[in-house]
Amino acid sequence: MSVRYRSRSRTNLFLVLVLSLFCILLIGFGVFLFFRGGIDRNEIQRIYQVEGLDPAAKIGRLPGSENVGQPASETDFVYQLNTAPSFTRNGKDGELLIGNPAVNQYLMVVEIRLEGSESVCYQSQFIAPNQYIEKASLKLIPGSPGAYPATAYINAVDPQTLDLVGTLETPVTVTIQE
Repeated sequence: MSVRYRSRSRTNLFLVLVLSLFCILLIGFGVFLFFRGGIDRNEIQRIYQVEGLDPAAKIGRLPGSENVGQPASETDFVYQLNTAPSFTRNGKDGELLIGNPAVNQYLMVVEIRLEGSESVCYQSQFIAPNQYIEKASLKLIPGSPGAYPATAYINAVDPQTLDLVGTLETPVTVTIQE
């Protein structure tokens, strides 16, 4: 009888060890998914919750955009921007479609300057990763309706020090409707 008891004890011990290992792996996988960077969450990570976030920015992925995929490295910066925004005659309701995908490590500030002018016609406040601005108004409105060549300056900003990390330039055409 003692042989059967030991055999049963070994079977139970093996089963407990296998189930324990499975539970540990399951918990580890859950922790990994939770802390992988918040890519699919509908929130702004705490590190990016700084004073001066743009009130026009919405949380989430820019509507109609594709998922960017893998997290960016410290040297990578991905952005989304409409290169042909159109505004009403009074400079309102322009579809800027500016996005700072969740994979980024930096805050973003966007400035648009008309060609041949140092004046800024649009400037965002901080846009955190996993935020976007769909519509905005111009600060400076060109004189008459038409298409105006401009440059968008996409500034990457360190979320801890608020220092400028780098600037990307993109040509855009700002259109003022009749």
